[in-house]
Amino acid sequence: MEEFSGIRTVSMSIADQPNGVHDANSEQEAVPKIISLAERLSARADVDAVTVSCAADPAVDQLRQQLDTTVFGAGHCGASIARAAGSRIGVIGITEAIPAGIATVLGNSLLGYRHSDRAQQTTSLSNVGVLEDLTEHASDLADEGADVLLFACTGFSGIGLKKHLRTHVSIPIIDLIEAQATSYALIKGTP
Repeated sequence: MEEFSGIRTVSMSIADQPNGVHDANSEQEAVPKIISLAERLSARADVDAVTVSCAADPAVDQLRQQLDTTVFGAGHCGASIARAAGSRIGVIGITEAIPAGIATVLGNSLLGYRHSDRAQQTTSLSNVGVLEDLTEHASDLADEGADVLLFACTGFSGIGLKKHLRTHVSIPIIDLIEAQATSYALIKGTP
């Protein structure tokens, strides 16, 4: 977020979840940990918003109810921007099914969802063939009529997927890390 928009950030990892959130079980395990981290962050004087940087938006609804701090979810931010940018949105991710919150926000604008069988968690994004799978899926969705491509994994930022895909598809690409920064800038203003 700092690199994209200059927004100063503090990042905290979910304890004892080296593979992040990648299925219903890991999400369930993560929720109380995310709530604890968000409570600690929101108590800091130098924090004026909290974002849960996961496409599934675990604990976001609970945090919005219990914190006085603004709370963003990566999935909701990305899906909202994608919906504003197009009407036939193709989504690529790492989970077998599209994150429910993203599907809800996109509604009938969702053209299709694809994922790589070689990457079921962010730690496997560098596996052989993953980049090729994601490139093929993005191209297929564009060929099927997608007018926007949305990522459903924040780990795609770390592997530079947007930059790579720009040479393969000519439709706008919504990266979840950039979407969080954009949402923050719209609500809070840039530093």
